[in-house]
Amino acid sequence: MVRSLSFVMALVLAACSAAAPKATTPPPSTTAASTTATGPTTTTTEPPPSVRLYLSGMPEPLTVLVAGLYAHAHASDPLDVPPGLEALIATLEPGKGQLTVRAAGAVGDLFGTRIAVVTAGEDVILAVADPIWRIVGAKLTRFGLPASYGGEPKFLLIVGSDARPGEDPLRSRADSLHIVALAPSTGSGAIVGIPRDSYVTTPDGLTDKFTHVLSRRGADTLLATARDLTSLPLDGYILTGFEGFTGLVNSFGGFVFDVPFAMADTASQAFFHVGEQVFNGAAALAFSRNRHLKGGDFTRSFDQGLVMLAGLRAVRVLSIRRLPALLELLTEHTSTDLDAEQLLTMAASIYELDQVPNVVADGTPDTVNGSSIVRLTDDAYATFEDLADATLDSP
Repeated sequence: MVRSLSFVMALVLAACSAAAPKATTPPPSTTAASTTATGPTTTTTEPPPSVRLYLSGMPEPLTVLVAGLYAHAHASDPLDVPPGLEALIATLEPGKGQLTVRAAGAVGDLFGTRIAVVTAGEDVILAVADPIWRIVGAKLTRFGLPASYGGEPKFLLIVGSDARPGEDPLRSRADSLHIVALAPSTGSGAIVGIPRDSYVTTPDGLTDKFTHVLSRRGADTLLATARDLTSLPLDGYILTGFEGFTGLVNSFGGFVFDVPFAMADTASQAFFHVGEQVFNGAAALAFSRNRHLKGGDFTRSFDQGLVMLAGLRAVRVLSIRRLPALLELLTEHTSTDLDAEQLLTMAASIYELDQVPNVVADGTPDTVNGSSIVRLTDDAYATFEDLADATLDSP
């Protein structure tokens, strides 16, 4: 049951007082005056910092936790926070006077774990309850701190399988394979497509097209193969099929997409004129599937990256407080091995990105036993190496 705002405020102020150094001076609202033997002098002592937080509708333990974060940041006291944030807070000058913070938040549920996003102006605080609430990321702009959303850079494998309705996306071919790199503290990121016919070797010794690894070995082996192939510490995967992809786009409400060139492909049902138009799920799938193009699957992989970028832009238009609901929607239409904390911090990182280059790993066509394949070139491996810091210096 939600307590009254005044009750929550009492808890918050009590927590802030407990967090502050023990006062040896009069209460914060007063100053101290003293007289010495050499004559009357007045010495004003700055009161210890205090925080007044206005945050209603949130679980009380989370409200107190957020208030504690601001109190410690305001006082530059050490705090148990995500990697990087404690060091940044330690560089601040001690706060002075009372800090008033007006915040708003939203709570959701992922895999039985509660998640929350709290905003106060440009500040963002991420938290999870498993089962006790804890802060997993923060961007305290008012203190000059960049986003610190856990370890980074973050690397995610995005997989689109060719599973039709009724088929298992986790046991179908992988038609779309992309690595998304994120470094929220610097605002850098990138999307790198990997041709589906790339000739790869799995950790258990299977040599085959990358697309077949999913159908023959499963998603975990696909992820392990991608790690070996790229030498990148991929955090996990998000995977969906035709039905999940169209359902996700439709549930989201579609998005505006700038079609780069006209299409008329009967195989994928991709019929589009040049320029901006609103894509629903069917249109986004048709555009993403068309490979009867100059450049074949390389062009299709690049186009799929364009669709992903359009989706990211559509998300960024919305308030970051919508993330709990958006992530609930995402998990309804996809499969993933990421936990709630990873999904939350990765999704929040999207809001920090500046320019996001979209490239496809280089390769040359070849054949093996009469089957067409792609052999990745040295340039492809150079791209993967370049991506290690979540940037592409030479896309």
